[in-house]
Amino acid sequence: MRRFGMPFCALLAVTCLMLAGCPSKTEQPTGQKSDENGKTGAEQTQKSPIVEAAKTPVAKLVGTWEGAFELDEEAFAAMVTASMGEDAEPEAVAAAVEEALQEAAEGIEGMKITFTFNEDGSAMSTMAGAGPEPEEKKGTWEILDESGNTMKIKLTAEDEDEPLEPTLVFDDDDTFTMQMPMAMPGAKDPIFKRVK
Repeated sequence: MRRFGMPFCALLAVTCLMLAGCPSKTEQPTGQKSDENGKTGAEQTQKSPIVEAAKTPVAKLVGTWEGAFELDEEAFAAMVTASMGEDAEPEAVAAAVEEALQEAAEGIEGMKITFTFNEDGSAMSTMAGAGPEPEEKKGTWEILDESGNTMKIKLTAEDEDEPLEPTLVFDDDDTFTMQMPMAMPGAKDPIFKRVK
């Protein structure tokens, strides 16, 4: 399987300018009501540029994400059964499936992958649990398509000729499922959580 995600720091200067530009209660024109934070009606409806920026596709993905694999027991059992052929004894098939499921669960469910997507288009991934040492890869990323809660991206590793083009389905701003073009046999699509 080819392996190839936000520190998105708040802009302190912009924040300071926003705060400095907000009139105090003593500076409000007559007739304008303020909320409990001292903001007038116009200010209450004005959207923060930081909030607006967080809605862009790039800002949505920039950061570090950690994902884990989960065994699809039904699909894996079917794969093992098919590999034994039609003439295999049912008892032998059952025993083989049980043993294979145990081994696969220990292997797949011990694997974790971390993606870091940077704002400049660079990316890094770390795969742990697939070998004696974590494997790190560097590369680039870009958004190919984005609609609603679905985003298709292109991941290009420095040592890979062909990029991966997974589809990300967001449950919320901090969780997405990665649908891989070449999924790991017997594993469900990994679910990623934002870690920063």
